[in-house]
Amino acid sequence: MALNEHRLDQFDEMVGQLTDRVEADINQAIVTRGRARIVVSGGSTPGPLFEALNTRNIDWEKVTVTLADERWVPPSHSASNHGLLLEKLLHGAAAKAKFVPLYVDGMSPESAKAIVGARIREVGKPFDLVLLGMGGDAHTASLFPDAPELESAMDQDSGAMCWPMHPPSATEARMTLTLPTLLHTRQVILMLRGWDKWPVYQKACKAKDYLSMPVAAVLNQDKVPVDVYWSE
Repeated sequence: MALNEHRLDQFDEMVGQLTDRVEADINQAIVTRGRARIVVSGGSTPGPLFEALNTRNIDWEKVTVTLADERWVPPSHSASNHGLLLEKLLHGAAAKAKFVPLYVDGMSPESAKAIVGARIREVGKPFDLVLLGMGGDAHTASLFPDAPELESAMDQDSGAMCWPMHPPSATEARMTLTLPTLLHTRQVILMLRGWDKWPVYQKACKAKDYLSMPVAAVLNQDKVPVDVYWSE
């Protein structure tokens, strides 16, 4: 399936276009199906997008939000994606959205896998939108090329909703949605920032070895449309 690329000069311009786009997708899902189900990623890049979405005219009571992945830390931790969403998006009117966390307090990622999987299953699929980012090593969500669990997390036939990850390159253990779970959506948006990301993205578009460049498995599949937004 062809990629739709949106190259923008300024980050603020990209955030503005993406805010309009995501707001429209959410509202269309509510009108068409009565509820919107979106999956978002953490990190510094989407923070301004979340802040902008928080101000938009959305019926948040009809929106379910979950994460593409989570660091295995409580929401109060500075590295928590859940904590990022509480700070940037899920306050004010948007606090009425139903948030489905991937972290389970007091449990290891391995022991919590079934609980988190059941949570994601209850969200319902297909998702309406999955917002992803990409690291300089071509990871997306917590599908890290150096993670020993990567092959299992990318297995199209496993039936698992999520998978614990322990990439040596990351400080914390992770819980990630599996590749087939991420792709069970009506739309994927890949949000990239910085000149260093563009050549990695271009290489991934041609990559055949998905275990060395996990984002390539998203870019080169033919089941779900992918829009790529990039800015300096």
